[in-house]
Amino acid sequence: MTIINPSSTSTTLANDHAIDITVNNTIFFLREGVYLQADGTGANAINATAAFTGVIDGYAVSGNSNAVAITSNTELTIGEEGVVIADANGIFGTGSDNEIVNNGNITTNSAGIYLGLSGHTVTNAGSINNGSG
Repeated sequence: MTIINPSSTSTTLANDHAIDITVNNTIFFLREGVYLQADGTGANAINATAAFTGVIDGYAVSGNSNAVAITSNTELTIGEEGVVIADANGIFGTGSDNEIVNNGNITTNSAGIYLGLSGHTVTNAGSINNGSG
């Protein structure tokens, strides 16, 4: 098991994600006041190619892509202090069987939460402000 508890990170390079999650069963904590920002073309603030369990209580921001990209079997909670901001999708899922809980704020120019395939659970007690759906 890997535990990721990052410090604030900012990148402006194309396809250079602020943080990559590549090991299955990773535990991820984005603490209050910590920023993960990616402004390059195709760059996500959080880019996961493996299943993880995570809490966002800080800021996940992408100026040109998705704030959070996930695959399958991910459990992600945006806490009351969590903020997800994206030019594209707030949370973009390409796999199945994800569980998303939003108690914070998601603001995007596209879908607040986009999940492909099936088997997902989404609970929203926060706010989702988006451009399309």
